[in-house]
Amino acid sequence: MTTTYRSRVKLDLGQVPNGISDDILYRELLDIHNAIEQLADRVGGGGIVLTTPAAQSDLGAGWITIEDWTANSLADPKYVTQEFALDGFRFNVAETYVVSINITLIHNIVSGSSRILGVRLFNVDKATAFAATEVATPRAVDITNINLSGLLFEIPEEQAGDLFVIQLGGGGTYTSVSVNNSAFSAVILK
Repeated sequence: MTTTYRSRVKLDLGQVPNGISDDILYRELLDIHNAIEQLADRVGGGGIVLTTPAAQSDLGAGWITIEDWTANSLADPKYVTQEFALDGFRFNVAETYVVSINITLIHNIVSGSSRILGVRLFNVDKATAFAATEVATPRAVDITNINLSGLLFEIPEEQAGDLFVIQLGGGGTYTSVSVNNSAFSAVILK
């Protein structure tokens, strides 16, 4: 007997070790197959990338949304709607996600200004900030790499489907700001 499962695994159940019936082997393989499908259903994510340098507004005490993302990071995202044209993405289900933010920021720091730069996730639909942190920018250097990974971010039911973006600001004064080679992504923990 030959059986093909949905996972495209083809098994010849006629060639089994002595003492194991086709029925027992079939049930065991079916259980393994179902467990693999359940695991695959739990994995998903998506994101957006910025691959072309994008000029941004000057930074100061207020907050700006990073604009001009250039592409979706996955061809077939799951549990996340990638919205690079809207500069963010949507978490489709109320669940816990692992969020990663990687930003290469080119800038000038205004003399005498604080070298502290805030980074946060912002829910555009609810006008609410989440996961805010501060980054110290180097003295006399015009480039700052910001890498925030492994951030656990819980989306409640009332925020599933809302648009989330990355915002910068809340600190020192920066001019001639450009974002280069950056990524914003999330993976669901389900």
